[in-house]
Amino acid sequence: MISKAKVVGVSLLIGILLGVIGYLGVEVKAAASSKPLSGESVYYIVWPYAMDVLKAQIAKFEEICGIPVVLETFPSGEKYTSLTASKIIAGERADVIRTADYNFLSFIEAGWLKPLPQKAIANYLEDLEPAFKKQWYRGGKLWGLPYYTSAWTPVYNKEIWEEAGIGHYPTTWEELKEQALKIKALGIFEYPMVLPLIKQPYLGYQLDAMVFSEGGHLFDSDLNPILHKPGSVFIEKLQWLIDAMYKWDILDPRSTEVGESEVWKIFAAEKVAMTMCARYRVQQMNNPAVSKVVGKTAVSLIPGRTHETVSWSRALTMTKVTRNPERTWTLIEFLSGKHEGKYMIPIDFLKLQGLDSAYKSLWEDPGIIEAINKWGDVRIFREQNLLARGLPEGPWTAKWFLDYRSEISRALAREITPQQAAENIANSWNEGRKEFPDFKPSW
Repeated sequence: MISKAKVVGVSLLIGILLGVIGYLGVEVKAAASSKPLSGESVYYIVWPYAMDVLKAQIAKFEEICGIPVVLETFPSGEKYTSLTASKIIAGERADVIRTADYNFLSFIEAGWLKPLPQKAIANYLEDLEPAFKKQWYRGGKLWGLPYYTSAWTPVYNKEIWEEAGIGHYPTTWEELKEQALKIKALGIFEYPMVLPLIKQPYLGYQLDAMVFSEGGHLFDSDLNPILHKPGSVFIEKLQWLIDAMYKWDILDPRSTEVGESEVWKIFAAEKVAMTMCARYRVQQMNNPAVSKVVGKTAVSLIPGRTHETVSWSRALTMTKVTRNPERTWTLIEFLSGKHEGKYMIPIDFLKLQGLDSAYKSLWEDPGIIEAINKWGDVRIFREQNLLARGLPEGPWTAKWFLDYRSEISRALAREITPQQAAENIANSWNEGRKEFPDFKPSW
């Protein structure tokens, strides 16, 4: 008999679907292999990102392991969730899927995922960074191997800071305000900062990072919302953003119209002195083909009392409809873990795309340290990793995030106050939680 929790988990996911009935998959033909392909194919579903790199990785897997792969791509975001869920519900081929940390609990509650084999725990659990171990290891089971992680990172144009005579990057939000005001007063930039404040996922990351940076929380240890309570750090930081835009005039008003994929380009075009973004963008900012700030980009710990930030991860998971768990695990381990004792593909992603690794040992590898230091700062990255926290957890989180971003956007547009936004967000969280009365947090 299917439990109420699983039924509700399905309903929550369906509730955020976009009314898509069917799905469109794109098969990628395998490259010629020196090892004959044999046996049943492994079906791998992804969202589009660095597809040329991914196809090369799959070709390498087929060549080395001799297992054919059928690759299907679905659009990113909510469409990906809806289409993937529809495929699993229908019992169609889907062995390996990319899964986000904020929605995989819904998949578990709905019974759509299989835990990874016990050997995955033995081989990888202790090498996972603490934040990512907490995300993917639950109930004594490892549910996914992260292939990509990142942390919310402040980025500065060091030449602008030198021109303004500022001797250090801000260690508090008050210092950031004062330093931006100085840059503005010197006429260097009308708006020294741009942040991704459009109603998209990274808007939530921006506020999460600001709250965490002061040691604040959105919820208590039992997952009760506290962001609307007296002394709320969330309300304080949301007000900081509003004041930065409308009162101090240091935050580019375009911020509410651009996402994370745009703000780094504005920074790279040398139109602002500072932004915040996913860490891998720093590599792109130091690419002369797309950036004017090569060699001028500096990173620092996020301002705040504790300097904590938000981190996130994306993992490869095994679905319940897989026909051959052993072959499925072989692909997951090859792409997200080790092959013959070496993290081959994670190293590729880190070096080629600047994507962070979830594995502690890679941050100690001399070759990786040298590669990252050509465009970033391993010391700062590593220190910030140890001060990173994951996103709020719950099987209802994916749906709740839609309301979270919506209410923040309304406050930034001054349609409602930060207090009203916080209360609405807390109410939305509590409504979602009612559907899962037996869920317990992992911490």
